[in-house]
This record gives sequence, structure tokens and C-alpha cells, in this order.
Amino acid sequence: MNYRAVFVFLSAVACFLGGGMLLCIPWGGELSGSDWRWEARGVEGLLMGAATSFVVAFAFYWFGRGGDSTRLFRKEAIAIVAFGWILAIFLGATPYLYGGAELRPGVPATFADAIFESASGLTTTGATVFGELENPASLPRTLLFWRFATHFLGGLGVMCFFVALIGHGANGKAIMKLERGASGNMPVAKMRELAFALFKIYVFLNVACAAAFWGCGVSFFDAVAHAFSTVATGGFSSRNASVGYFATDPNVNGVAFELTALFFMFVASTNYGLLYWVALRKPEKLFRDVEWRTYLIILTVATVATFGFGCAKGDFSESAVGEDANLRGEAKVGERDVVWDAAPFPQVAGELTREDARLAQDVGDAQNGEKGKDADLRRTSEASAPKSWLDSLRLSAFTVVSLASGTGFATARYELWNAASLLVLALLMFGGGCSASTAGGAKIYRVFLLGKAILSNVERTHSPNVVRAARYNGENLERDVLNSVVVHLITLIALILAVTLATLCWESDAPWRNAPSPQIEKLTDLTGAALSMFSNVGPAFGKMGALENYGFLSAPTKLAYSCAMLIGRLEIWIVLAVFAPVFWRRN
Repeated sequence: MNYRAVFVFLSAVACFLGGGMLLCIPWGGELSGSDWRWEARGVEGLLMGAATSFVVAFAFYWFGRGGDSTRLFRKEAIAIVAFGWILAIFLGATPYLYGGAELRPGVPATFADAIFESASGLTTTGATVFGELENPASLPRTLLFWRFATHFLGGLGVMCFFVALIGHGANGKAIMKLERGASGNMPVAKMRELAFALFKIYVFLNVACAAAFWGCGVSFFDAVAHAFSTVATGGFSSRNASVGYFATDPNVNGVAFELTALFFMFVASTNYGLLYWVALRKPEKLFRDVEWRTYLIILTVATVATFGFGCAKGDFSESAVGEDANLRGEAKVGERDVVWDAAPFPQVAGELTREDARLAQDVGDAQNGEKGKDADLRRTSEASAPKSWLDSLRLSAFTVVSLASGTGFATARYELWNAASLLVLALLMFGGGCSASTAGGAKIYRVFLLGKAILSNVERTHSPNVVRAARYNGENLERDVLNSVVVHLITLIALILAVTLATLCWESDAPWRNAPSPQIEKLTDLTGAALSMFSNVGPAFGKMGALENYGFLSAPTKLAYSCAMLIGRLEIWIVLAVFAPVFWRRN
């Protein structure tokens, strides 16, 4: 193992994270409509986080000086990718700790909370522990934008950005093969050129998505922030009610916003190598790809299924949506709910401005009861309630694409839909999107090859002497390829069950105590959460559903879920390899 070369690369990763933190500081002021009085903590957190990153970068560079970084073998590449991601998660958590971020007013974020949020952002999972996203007194706008920035950095991979922006010749080949997987047979000779091509596509999609969102009527801050979330298929939002909030804003074209988000979620979950061929004006490569066609068929069938089941069970009726709002009225209060008699903050310069009162009310509502929250959820639910079959179909398609791509945006409480639809959504979360994309899950090509393996075994049962090669995109596949797919999926299921069992043992029963069937709901909620973490989706079901957060969970559960997000992002074997004793033995 060439340890010095690994240290040099980790130094670059730390420096890269520190620079990203500094670029987030200006977004706390006028661009977000916030007040610098509430941004002092956020700016301090980002500055101290950047300083920590630069100190760590210098330390790694010092230990790696004099090493030969011109050649990397597979072990070094695995170590760089695995420890690069782990280092990025730890450094990405420092702004939340230094900046005094709060889960809700008066409840500061702990180490486990900061690690969870950082891992969720960089792995583009999109689960959150923060319950007051719209309250800058709890989460300053600078830290809020850092959350979105972690999506942007993690969307194509910290290591992919590193190879694209810095590049180390042939070393990039070993890193890129592990970081992004299949490349769609792109016509690029060098790995650095491949990284640059992916980087340009990624930036173009972010710019186009932000411009489209801005055109829908949202603020510039929200347009950029939600573009980072959408193209990275992450799912962080600046609103407690997720993107469903914009359906209640009279200044925003809610339908256009949803359709824009749906389109870019689908594009971002497509193989980036195929997108490159489309950019070269060769779209036939896209339509000939087996994985993409299978993905399109799965999304279509799932949309029709959830739409049909939902109409049959009444999931999309206005009365059902209103009842859900009354039964599960837990959404956080929005910025537009202003009650002028609440003013917990002191006056400045002798008078209380409208902005002061608005910010004061954000905290006051969070501290003084649930009536405002129930009313906000009811407004969001009623605005999102489908008025026609076309609205219902749009809601079904949005939810299906959001969960299949791993984005996790929500415009409705899908966890309150009928059981058949929930099973469809759970299967979509497990399957995920296309390979070499920002989507999570097991990936569609593995689902396709699993079907091939099943059919092959069925055929051998009644015709043992028949030898038929499995084909994928016109190429014959070795039996070892099919076996590795089956092993991967079995391992993934085993890990989901293992994390579920562990969290069931140590997680308190208190959150489910008032449920009709507390133990059954605890089992289903934690199983869905484990599936969501390994699939990098974010929201799950029940207590961790569409408009909920993970802040109430214990520290061990949050750390376990952080590991699950990392394993899901790096697809199991890279993370497991570095913890295997045989990995560190000399050859």
C-alpha cells in the first residue's frame, strides 16, 4: 500500500471541501432574503469548518510529502475513494457544529446529528434531522445553503470532481472506475477527459434546472438550492413541507414547478454516459440501451399502478387529503404565517421591524403549540389535493419518479396511501435508477440481470443440456457476472435486515407508544428507513415519512444510518473492503 500517495489525495479532498465552504458564505445575505444578525453563527461555522479542512489538508500533505503519486494500483484507489468519502463526511459536519445549528429552537445539533446531515447531503440521500428549515434562528441561511452545496458536491462524487478539476494523469482511471461505475461506452480516451465531460453535463443540468425553477416564480435562492437537490437526486429542501410548499405560494406556478422537477429528476437518474451521446446528437444510443428502456418501462408501469390503486382506494380525493391533514398535522409553520403579537426577540434600535416580527414568530410558533403547524399542513394538503384525474396522475408520476430516482421530494403524504401503492413505492426505492447516474438503489441493470439469472435457472431445470448465453446490450455475459449480481443483491438485503434488527433493539419505543399497533409500526417504520438509507432515497414511511425528519432518533441509530448511506453510495464492496483485514496484508 502506497500510504503517502493516499495521504496526498486525501489532502486534496480536504482542501476541496474547505473551498466549498467559503463559497457558501455570501448566500446568507440578501440573496436568500435573510438578516445578517442571524447569519453570524452560520458564517462563523463555515469559516471555522473551512479552517479545519485546510489544517487537515496540510496535515495529510505533510505526511504524504515525498511519496510517489504517479502510479496507483487497485488497493490505493479503493482506499482513496473510501477514506475520501469518510473524510468528506466528517469535514462536512463541522459547519453544523461550529455554527450552532439547532434541530428545533433550543435543541442544538449533536455530533451524531451533524454526521448524519453531512452524510445525507454528500451521499445525496436527502434525509434530515432539522425540523425548522424556515427558521434562520435555528438554521442560518448560510448553513442551509451548505446543505444544498453538499448535494452539489456529492451528486457526481467528490472524487469525480477531484479528478475533473485537478487530474493526476493515469491515476484518475483507477479512481473513476470505482467512483462512477459504467460510463456508457463514452468516446473518451482519457479518464480526465471523461471526468470533464461528466462535470460539464452535470453543471449544465444544474444551470438549466435553476433557470427553469426561477422562471416558475420561486426566489433565486430557492431556484439554485432546489436545482442542486434535483440534479443530484438528493431531495433537501428549504421548506418544511418540501416542494409541496410551492403549491401554496400564489407567486409560484406550482404545476410548472412540479413538472420541471419531475423532468430533471428523470434526466439526472439516467446514465450520464448516455446523456453524453445525446449531447453529441446521437440519441439513438439512449433508446438502444437496455437499462434505460427497462427504467422507462418500470416508471410507466409503477405510475399507472399507483394511479389505479389510488383512484380505487380514494387516496387522491380531497376528503382523504383533508383527513390526512387532520390526523397527521405535523408539518412545520411556514414563513407566511405571521402573528404580530409574538415577539420573543428584543427590539433593535428602539423598534420592531416587520422582518423582526416574522423571524420572532417563526420561533414563537415552534415553541407555543401545534395549531399553526396543523393549519399549515392543511393548507398545503388542500392546495396539493388533486382536482381531476389529470392532477392525480401527475401526483402519482411525481412520487414514483421522486422515489425511484432517490430524490425524495414530496408533494403529498404518500405513506398514507393504500398498501398496494406503498409496496410499489418500496420496490422502486430498492431498484433505484440507472448506473453511472446520481440515482441511488440497487440500479436497474442489476434488476434486469437478476431477471436474466432467474430465467436461465428456470430453463436449466427442464433443459439441463441447453447452453444459452445471457446477453446485455448485445454482448454475451459470463456466468460470473450474473452470480455477482445475485450476490450483490443478497448482500444488500442482508445489510438492510441487519441494520433494521440493530435499530429495533436499541431504539426507544416511545415515538410509537400511541400508535394503534406500536410494535408493528415500529418494525415497518425502521425497515423502511433502513431501505431508504441504503438506497439513498431519504424519506421513508410512517414516522420517517414524506414530511417528517429523523431528528427524534437516538445517536446510535443516526450513526448506523450514516454508515448505511455511505455503503449505499459506494455500492457495498468498497466500504466493506477497507475494513477487511486481508485488505491491509502485504501481497
